[in-house]
Amino acid sequence: MATLLFALRLWLARKIYGELAPGLVKIGSRRIIKGPCQESEAEAMEFVRNNTSIPVPAVFHTHRIESGFYIEMERVKGKNLEHVWNDLSVEQKHQLVNSLAGYVKELRALPAPAADLVASAKQHNKLRDARVGSAPFGPYSTHSDFHSLLRGHISLDKASDTFGPNVIECHVKKYQTLFTHADLSMRNIMVDNGHITAIIGWAFAGWYPEYWEFTKAHYRPCDIPDWYDLLENALARYDDELEAERVLWSKLDQPGDQHPPSTARSKAAKPQE
Repeated sequence: MATLLFALRLWLARKIYGELAPGLVKIGSRRIIKGPCQESEAEAMEFVRNNTSIPVPAVFHTHRIESGFYIEMERVKGKNLEHVWNDLSVEQKHQLVNSLAGYVKELRALPAPAADLVASAKQHNKLRDARVGSAPFGPYSTHSDFHSLLRGHISLDKASDTFGPNVIECHVKKYQTLFTHADLSMRNIMVDNGHITAIIGWAFAGWYPEYWEFTKAHYRPCDIPDWYDLLENALARYDDELEAERVLWSKLDQPGDQHPPSTARSKAAKPQE
């Protein structure tokens, strides 16, 4: 009965309000429903909200119906940063990016449940990332398995001919596992009166190699040069990894859609009890 009532509620909200954006429906002045989406998104939001001071929309309920998984969450105050950036003073821009850098530092200070891991916040669910493809992937117990996916499962001894030496050097390097938002684009930063009111868009978040936040911040094109100038000075830089990723973006972007990972190729990370 609860499932039926939610489906009816969602239908009525779409009928009355329409969609604020694809997959995003207003159900009142202070609540929205997002979906269908991955369980890992709600997992990440609750994990970060409970363990940091980062402003994250509150998750009120989650729902699973025939069409998928939905998150009923707080509708936060403010506008997307991309809509207000040009109205901010230079000082406000610096203060805002410094605040963002502080939030990223908090994410990266969260203790990883295991070294060499690529997994959702609690390691129970698959991840999703537009950089990798449309299909969920992982979890992986080693960075090597994740890097293999990014190369389309081309072995290291053969990948140099396809991607060049920089990709190989980065894929054999040892990295820390750090919690990562993985989509720090301007549209996912909500701002009001020059201050960050919320970080949204946790769909891709999880445990990744330490460079993933920096490289993913460059994945979506942005025509605002001073944003990148400030962001690159605020975040830990991984220029070699960004160069390697750009090679992969150009030669084998979204490898999960071209070479879906199989259970034979990857070893799932074992969740902690």
